Amino acid sequence: MEANLIENGSFDSVVDGCDGVFHTTTHVLFKLTDPHAELIKSAEEGTLNALRSCSKVPSLRRVVETSSITTVTMNRNPKGPNVVVYETWFSDPMWYALAKTLAEQAAWKFVEKRALIW
Repeated sequence: MEANLIENGSFDSVVDGCDGVFHTTTHVLFKLTDPHAELIKSAEEGTLNALRSCSKVPSLRRVVETSSITTVTMNRNPKGPNVVVYETWFSDPMWYALAKTLAEQAAWKFVEKRALIW
């Protein structure tokens, strides 16, 4: 089976007949000229495309959308049991972490708007 994250309907045949779906992916790019277009938009659209396909499947009982540890830990500051974490540490965007976070927020909005209960 094959699906393209940013192609609407690409997941239809992949999830058809499934009882459960694990959506885990966001591509990783290390050199970006336009982070919004190259990573953030595709992460959000890929997640929403997968969820749109899932919402068409009556047999589907559970969808698991995974995040990434980088969304809460990836920054340049030291970590340790005695280190206090400040939200200002995250003002310099780590594009992958930002993309995963925004895609997860888009997923929650999608599910809540449609009152889906996977």
